[in-house]
Amino acid sequence: FSRTSSLLIQERVLFMMVQLLHLTVRYDLLDCNFLFLDSVNKLIDLMEAGSVEGGAQLVPHLFQFLVMLANDSSSLVSIPQIIQKCDSVMASGHNVNTFAIPALCPLVIYLFLRPTAQTSTDLN
Repeated sequence: FSRTSSLLIQERVLFMMVQLLHLTVRYDLLDCNFLFLDSVNKLIDLMEAGSVEGGAQLVPHLFQFLVMLANDSSSLVSIPQIIQKCDSVMASGHNVNTFAIPALCPLVIYLFLRPTAQTSTDLN
């Protein structure tokens, strides 16, 4: 992931990592030194600075990965940290439609649309 500049390969690797986390594979078993997470954070920083050409296509995948990681038992990323990263992306001056909104979508889905433990009988 960190050794290639191909956005397509990075996108596919992020998609695979999200799927593995969705299948409840523990992240610390996938990346014991957290090098992938460091690469993701550095890539987000580079995007904020405008150093990644065409990086808008990776934004939703990067933030989906972070949201899934927030669900992981490793507690490496918290929702407030993800919100802070979204805020930084919005403040970077990039096009809102191509950077900020795709960054917020996975977070909004997680916060407002995820299933809760309550069932309909609990609400009665």
